[in-house]
Amino acid sequence: MACQNLAWPALGFKVGGSLLSQIRNTPMAKKGQFPCDYNKACHVLWAVLVKRWTMTEAAIECRLNVGTVSHVCHGERFPSAYPVPLPGFE
Repeated sequence: MACQNLAWPALGFKVGGSLLSQIRNTPMAKKGQFPCDYNKACHVLWAVLVKRWTMTEAAIECRLNVGTVSHVCHGERFPSAYPVPLPGFE
């Protein structure tokens, strides 16, 4: 799946222009905060296992670090999580 199929406008990004600079200006979680909760873990599993997105695409869509997505997909974080569709992607 190509990145242009992701819901960039739903995430507050403008389509076209310098998408990379818009992504770089998105605030990350502060040190000591963990941005992934149980619901996000469920959304990540749905994106990777059901929709067959790459972990990178799922990370961008869910605003998570790729390493966090990897940990969720391998069951190292939130091992009881199950796939739940992202809002707007049902």
